Amino acid sequence: MAEKKPNIRFKGFEEEWEDKTLGSMGETTSGVGFPIQEQGGKSGIPFFKVSDMNTIGNEREMTASNNYVSSVQIEKNNWKPIQELPAIFFAKIGAALLHNRKRLIKKPFLLDNNTMAYSMNNKEGDFFLSLFETINLPKYAQTGALPSYGETDIKAIEVKVPTICEQQKIGEFFKQLDELIGAKEQELEKLRQIKLALLDKMFPSDNQEDINRGGYKSLIYGVLQNNSQLVVTSPTPNTPTIRFRGFTEPWENYNLRKLFDFSTPHYSHSRDKLTYDKTEVLNIHYGDILILFGDIVDAKKDKIPYIISAKADNYKASKLIDGDVIFADTAEDEACGKAIEIQNIANKTIVAGLHTFVGRPKKKFAPYFLGYYFNSYTFHDQLLPLMQGIKVLSVNKPAVEDTFIYYPTNKEEQRKIGDFFRSQDESIANSQLQINKLKTIKQACLSQMFA
Repeated sequence: MAEKKPNIRFKGFEEEWEDKTLGSMGETTSGVGFPIQEQGGKSGIPFFKVSDMNTIGNEREMTASNNYVSSVQIEKNNWKPIQELPAIFFAKIGAALLHNRKRLIKKPFLLDNNTMAYSMNNKEGDFFLSLFETINLPKYAQTGALPSYGETDIKAIEVKVPTICEQQKIGEFFKQLDELIGAKEQELEKLRQIKLALLDKMFPSDNQEDINRGGYKSLIYGVLQNNSQLVVTSPTPNTPTIRFRGFTEPWENYNLRKLFDFSTPHYSHSRDKLTYDKTEVLNIHYGDILILFGDIVDAKKDKIPYIISAKADNYKASKLIDGDVIFADTAEDEACGKAIEIQNIANKTIVAGLHTFVGRPKKKFAPYFLGYYFNSYTFHDQLLPLMQGIKVLSVNKPAVEDTFIYYPTNKEEQRKIGDFFRSQDESIANSQLQINKLKTIKQACLSQMFA
C-alpha cells in the first residue's frame, strides 16, 4: 500500500492524505482557436498562448499576456472566458507539452487551442500549483504524430491531498519560495540588461549620440552613479559613449584582415564524435559557442568536450592559443556570428570545431577585450547584413574578414574594459548559482512534502 503521509510536514498535522483524482476536485477546460486577425489587442481579457509562459513576470503566475480581447470580440466569436478561478494553465499538445510547465491564473482569461486549464473547486490555487509541479504530465500524453492529452486524461490522474488547512500551509510555503526565486531571477535579468547596455555604450558605434538606444538609459545612469571610474564622453568619431576616467584618445579603426590571421584550420566533427571522457584533444563546437559559452572561455575552468580517440600529434598545426577568437558561422537566428575568446589554454590541445572559424590577433591585445568587443553591438551590427539563409543563417569567413574592429591603442584601457566585463559576468554567474540552489531546494521540498 502506497504511503499516505509525506516525509516532511508542518507541525500539528498527522492525518493521512486522501486518494483523489483531479477530476473529483475540479474541472478542465481546453482552449479555442485564436484567429490571427483577432490577435494583438492591448486591453480587455487576456488571451493566453503557450508563449506567454516565457514572459518575464509570468514564471509562476500568469499576470501579463501578449494578446488581449475586447467584449466585442468575445461576443462576436462566442468565446467563454474562464471564470472558475484560480486555475492551472499548461500546454496540451506538441513539443511544448514535453516542457511540463504549469502556471497559476487568478483572473478571468481565455486560452488558445494548444493549451488547457484546470480549475480547482476549493480555491487553494497555491497548493494546487505545487501539486501539479509534482506531476509529470507528459507521462499521460497520448502517442501519435504529436504528443497530446485530452481533458479525460487529466481528470483521471490520481493524487493524494491533505486537509484544506494543511493545503493552505503548503501552498503558502511554496508561494514564498517561488517569490524568492522570482525576485532573484529579476535581479539576474537586470544584471544581464546592464551588461547589454554597457556593451552598447562602451564600444564605438554609429549611435553614440543616443544613450537611450535599446531603452537602457535608466540602467546606464544607475551604473554611472555607482561607479565613479566611468564617465560619459562627448560624441566624437571612433570614441565610445562611456569610458574609464582618464582615457581620451580616439580609438583605432581597422579592417579585420589587417589585424587578424584567419588561416587556422577547423574540424567538422559532429556532436556524436565528441565526448566529455578525457582524450588528448578538446573541441570548440559551434553549438557550445551559441548556447553553453559566454564571451570568454576559460580553458582551465569551463567544460569543453573532447574528440573521441583523438591524438594530440595529429592536431599540432591547428592548436588554439590564448587570445584566439572563435566565431560560430551558423545559427538558427541572429546569434549567428557569436564569438568567444579563449584563455588559459596552458599545455592543452584545443581546436576549433564544426561551423566555426578562428581569428588569431597579429598583435597583442589585453585579455578579455576581444571577447567582449566581438559580442558588442558595434561588431554584431556589421554582421547583420552579411547573414544569409532562411531557416538557418550563416556568415562566411571572407565577409567577416572585411568588417572592422575599433580598439584603444592603450593596453591599460583594453585591460580595464576586459576586467570590467569579466566582473559583470562573475556577478551574473553568482546570481545564476543562487537561483539554481534555490530551485534545487524547491525540488527537494516538493519530493518530501507531498505523499
